[in-house]
Amino acid sequence: MKFTIFYKLMILILSFLVLFSSCKEEEDAFVPITEPPAIKPDSLGPVIGILGPSPYNLTLNERYTEHGFTVSDNECDSIDLLIETDNYIDTLEAPDGYFHFSGSDSVFMGIGATISTGVFEVKYSATDTSGNKSYAIREVNIKNGMDPFALSYEVEKECTSEPLIDSGQYIQEVLADESVNNRIWVKHFLNLEFFNLIVYMDVRNDSIFIPYQIFPEQIAYVVEGKDEANNGFAGILDRVNTSFFIEVDVVNLVYGARSYKLTFTQQERVSNFQ
Repeated sequence: MKFTIFYKLMILILSFLVLFSSCKEEEDAFVPITEPPAIKPDSLGPVIGILGPSPYNLTLNERYTEHGFTVSDNECDSIDLLIETDNYIDTLEAPDGYFHFSGSDSVFMGIGATISTGVFEVKYSATDTSGNKSYAIREVNIKNGMDPFALSYEVEKECTSEPLIDSGQYIQEVLADESVNNRIWVKHFLNLEFFNLIVYMDVRNDSIFIPYQIFPEQIAYVVEGKDEANNGFAGILDRVNTSFFIEVDVVNLVYGARSYKLTFTQQERVSNFQ
């Protein structure tokens, strides 16, 4: 009897142990699998830093100097980046260094000289291996040194060779050249009734020179600064008062030779000569 009770007790204990072991195995079998975190795509473009001035101010015919830029990226080394520079500045590429006009006039500027006034851009771009592209732009302002004199003037005209003929006052526009620094243009020079003489003047320091200029289609008018032996020296620029005076000799087939003195007094600003 005692043996039977002991036997039954052992069977009960063994059954409990088997049941506990089975539950433990089931519990271990359902351990959840943790997936690795998803890799986020690179959506940040490179960072571009411009070195040197921006805006970059130049005087017409000066050379543009590239100051460079820096590039960094959150994922890529700089060697893996696609880097490009686009320069939209007009510069002289003539092998002899001369800027050649449609006529016979040529001006030496040197290769690489800027040959257009205006606002230009130098664009920098960088693309990383994920295809993210960034831009940076340097603004370049190019001006003629005579821009402050691109004004409308009141002109006092005096015919010094024949004081009683062709003297008076009128309004005259002066325009700054867009390709040659320190060159200005005067349309309707001398305010002649039947002719439109478009005359240019070159300024060196404060001296004004009017080189020999001929107008075959307008009864062969010839205009030149009074001092022909000194490259057509014509007068003096007054930078303080933004005014100037010139003396010129004029010759044509109808009236012959005449001499004029013109005094330009500032009125208001006008656009550049094109």
